[in-house]
Amino acid sequence: MKVATLLKNPAPSTVAGCSTGAPACGGSCALTVTTIALRGALPFYSFLLFFALLAGGCQKSFMQVDDPQLKPIQEMIESQLPKGSTTERVATFLSVRGYERQAPEKPGTLVAIIRHIDRQTVRPVTARVTFSFDANGKLNSVDMTRIPNQPIE
Repeated sequence: MKVATLLKNPAPSTVAGCSTGAPACGGSCALTVTTIALRGALPFYSFLLFFALLAGGCQKSFMQVDDPQLKPIQEMIESQLPKGSTTERVATFLSVRGYERQAPEKPGTLVAIIRHIDRQTVRPVTARVTFSFDANGKLNSVDMTRIPNQPIE
């Protein structure tokens, strides 16, 4: 194995202030390849950990839903209407699917009633969804509240 052989061989001395003789600590002046390998591995693994944490943080949703029956509605909205979608895109999304719109309570918002049939339980779940937009008309956040189911007319 070449790696095992390399790890046993000392590398040229790169220790500052160490003459070719024995250092004051009584050890060898030469760094071993093992030390160099460990110095190279630690930053590499730290780098990987940093990006794993960064990537995990980027996956956070701009919607926070605690009710498991509302998760399918959340997933549908997040896949079709990413953060930054325009007001027109959200309005088109709602009208094409036939979702009932309500009068917004605050300016810069759209409110819709979204009814979804849970495929596992084959039961309906209804949510009041408020889409909030920034000053430029871009989707900033979505709030969802479960409401009682109404009969289909």
